[in-house]
Amino acid sequence: MENDCDVKEETEGKELYVCTLGTLDARYGGEPLDIPLSAGGKVIQLFLLLIWAGKEGISRVKLQDSLYDRKNTDAANALRITVSRLRKMLSQSILQDKIKIEVYKSTYYLNVYDEHLKIGMDAVLMDNYYQQSQRAETDTCRQQLLESVCRLYNGDFLPVMSGEAWVESSRSHYQDIYFKSVREACALMARHRDYEKIVKLCDTALEIYPLVEWVEEKMEALLSLKRYGEALKAYENALIMASDLKKDKCRMIENRIANSMRSRCGQKVILHLQNVDLGEWGGKNEEAEKLQKQRDAGKRKRSKKYYMQR
Repeated sequence: MENDCDVKEETEGKELYVCTLGTLDARYGGEPLDIPLSAGGKVIQLFLLLIWAGKEGISRVKLQDSLYDRKNTDAANALRITVSRLRKMLSQSILQDKIKIEVYKSTYYLNVYDEHLKIGMDAVLMDNYYQQSQRAETDTCRQQLLESVCRLYNGDFLPVMSGEAWVESSRSHYQDIYFKSVREACALMARHRDYEKIVKLCDTALEIYPLVEWVEEKMEALLSLKRYGEALKAYENALIMASDLKKDKCRMIENRIANSMRSRCGQKVILHLQNVDLGEWGGKNEEAEKLQKQRDAGKRKRSKKYYMQR
């Protein structure tokens, strides 16, 4: 039985590996592929679609629908021309005689003729890891696979090809997988009290998509670690993000965040902040001012009690 936790993210040997998440890059044996991917166009899109389809291949109809507007283009003839151009491009590259475009029963394949050559794509690998995570029998295995999914995702699918119908459809699919993976990984990490990993995972997620949801996850983890100053910074950032939303939505999110802070912090955080300069975490908001006043009031109360005793 194949080990579902046997993840592999680095290319090895003579592997053709294509990165499509957040960028577009192809390497053969670790070196840049001598094919002008940045040029875009139908030829490069066909090349990517064939790699993405893998051994299952992709039908002629699907290729035509993905690459052309049937209403204004002779899709059948256009596809023949594009395939011919791609074959010529491959024959003039380092991949000549190693891979070939072949058609069988109206299905197109990118077949490998070098037993040492492997073809991979980050988007396909990400999809596979997520599917494996849903079948994993242990939390440890599942978390490992979900973390691999998150590491592979560096941004939108093929950002240089925005506007292409098949790209936009796939982009939504991979974004959805990423969001699910972050949520599920955070839940597993929280269950096992691995809060440091949650903070790191959310920091990376915030670099890709600065969403209030990731700030809330990070804030909860920081509170569990009793890193209250950093939690307050995360709280302030969440309020800033929420302020960009519609008024009603903004108020709802602000209330949710504030309630979370109060329920998780309580008096312990207020006492802790007596020894923390609120200026260290920067910025001002109502919650910060409230905590500052409570700290000052506590000092005055203790001082008054001291002099009365004397």
